[in-house]
Amino acid sequence: ALEAAETGHLVLSTLHTKDTVSAPVRLIDIGVPAYMVATALQGVLSQRLIRVNCTACSCDYHPSEKENMWLNKEFGVEAKDLKLKHSKGCNVCNKTGFSGRTGVYELLEIDDSLAKFIHNGDLVGFMQEAKIRMHGKTMRDGVRDLLVNGRVSLPEAQKMGL
Repeated sequence: ALEAAETGHLVLSTLHTKDTVSAPVRLIDIGVPAYMVATALQGVLSQRLIRVNCTACSCDYHPSEKENMWLNKEFGVEAKDLKLKHSKGCNVCNKTGFSGRTGVYELLEIDDSLAKFIHNGDLVGFMQEAKIRMHGKTMRDGVRDLLVNGRVSLPEAQKMGL
């Protein structure tokens, strides 16, 4: 697949990693030469699905002290500053409390400067630069937005393990 990508073909593939920044590192870990990753990889899109609160039975949620500590650690906010929601379960959602799922995404485009990090084997430098570029556009940020807007519950956000 990477050889085809090097010759100009558009190749879409799946790879199991925690986030977009880890994808080039994972490819190198499984034995792909760094120069090939640097020349063939144009972008990485990561996605996860998270269950959405049922709008019919959604109500205010007051987190425990432990959950408040998690919020402060993960997002730098106190629960008292948020209007959290959760759903208890009703006939509309078949007593599950959820109404489908929504996607949380992040995209990293590999430009020449990021490719140089990969080609030179400077994976730490690559990860640092990529994280700077991803600031505000990560899956973690997407989960935070869904949580703050009451679309997902705190326990669901915690399950994401970001």
